[in-house]
Amino acid sequence: MIQHPRSPGWPQLLWSRLQEPRLMTAAHIIAYATIAAAGASVLMDPPASISTQIGHTMTTLWGLMSLIGGAVAMIACPAGRWMIEKPALVLCATGVLLYGLTVFGLHWTTDGNRLPQALILAALFLHLAGRFVYIRPFSYEPGK
Repeated sequence: MIQHPRSPGWPQLLWSRLQEPRLMTAAHIIAYATIAAAGASVLMDPPASISTQIGHTMTTLWGLMSLIGGAVAMIACPAGRWMIEKPALVLCATGVLLYGLTVFGLHWTTDGNRLPQALILAALFLHLAGRFVYIRPFSYEPGK
């Protein structure tokens, strides 16, 4: 009986299509998906403490920025299409910045400790800014 080599399954096929370093690319995709999900959550049910502080329009704006930026970056990142990922990153970072500044303001104007939340958002903003600086000079993954 002749055994035919097995073709790779769809997980292996998807993994092989990610840009190198694959683990880093996968982490970026998951981060962008998480930001998009957070934006969708804000649009479906805005957080009352934030909406009260900055208004419904601004809350909707940063939620929309996070949703669109995260979704577009999540699609552009695996293919190394940095020209598309860059503006999406700006949307993500701006949404995170607006949310983070509001949380930081709530720390000083309301009861409770919101500093840990604000600092984690600052770390996320800095990570997004670092990613932007890394891909800024290129339109696409070098070597493509």
